[in-house]
Amino acid sequence: MLKQMTSFKTAQYILLFFIVIICIWLTAWLIISTGREKSQEPDTVKVIHITNNDPCAKRVNDYVARLWAYTPENIPEKYLIMANEYANEKITTKIKGACNNIKFTCRAGQIRKDCDPCAINFGRQFAMDQQISDTISKECNN
Repeated sequence: MLKQMTSFKTAQYILLFFIVIICIWLTAWLIISTGREKSQEPDTVKVIHITNNDPCAKRVNDYVARLWAYTPENIPEKYLIMANEYANEKITTKIKGACNNIKFTCRAGQIRKDCDPCAINFGRQFAMDQQISDTISKECNN
């Protein structure tokens, strides 16, 4: 004799189906989001670090630091644009970080300086480092 299907049994099967679907979706989401965060590489800058006592490199480093600190009107436009582009960059993927012990999260579509409290300083440092690198390679590698 066939067992009779009750509405309670039907509801159990439907609930089990939804739980399995949710578990599969959650697992896939975790795998994808973890892979995406690991694949993001930090912004890299070509920086020439002063590892020896090269007086030319030290002179360039001091000159650029003074230029950015005291006479920003004399900074070449190329580097000002570089600093502004970094701070005003539109975020394409979710970024989590910390700046001065302040945790922040930037979501896709946000402007970097609106969600990252250090975006302006990082953009400035990025441009300074690039200017130092460019100037050292132009002036010191004769």
